[in-house]
Amino acid sequence: MALFDKKDDIFKLMEKFESSSIAELEIEAGENIRIKLSKINNAPVYLPDLKNSAETAEAVKEADYKTINAPIIGTFYSAASPEAEPYVKAGDKIKKGAIICILEAMKIMNEIECEQDCEIIEIMAVNGDRIEYNQPLFKIK
Repeated sequence: MALFDKKDDIFKLMEKFESSSIAELEIEAGENIRIKLSKINNAPVYLPDLKNSAETAEAVKEADYKTINAPIIGTFYSAASPEAEPYVKAGDKIKKGAIICILEAMKIMNEIECEQDCEIIEIMAVNGDRIEYNQPLFKIK
């Protein structure tokens, strides 16, 4: 019996994924089956106060922004501990050298520092996410 022989198997996988804390899942089963599941990031997006909110949202979407990418692979943590406040939130203005997150790799907690003065527009990772090398973690301006 091959993996995902029945349509119901895929729906069961989707239900389990939806109720889990996993943010992204990709499975390849043989040459013909590839399943990628991803939850929408619920991190807040900073929108400046302007009169027309539709224009504001469009301006932010089209605005030039940069990203801070992961320098290593690991597990993303937004704070030093589960009880602690996150290092940064959307809308925060950050100075060069400030700690913005932790990436755990091989049981070592690596504090990731901001390489420039900036403003956090969006946090693109969720606590516990498995992060790949060079994966965008933050949108900044």
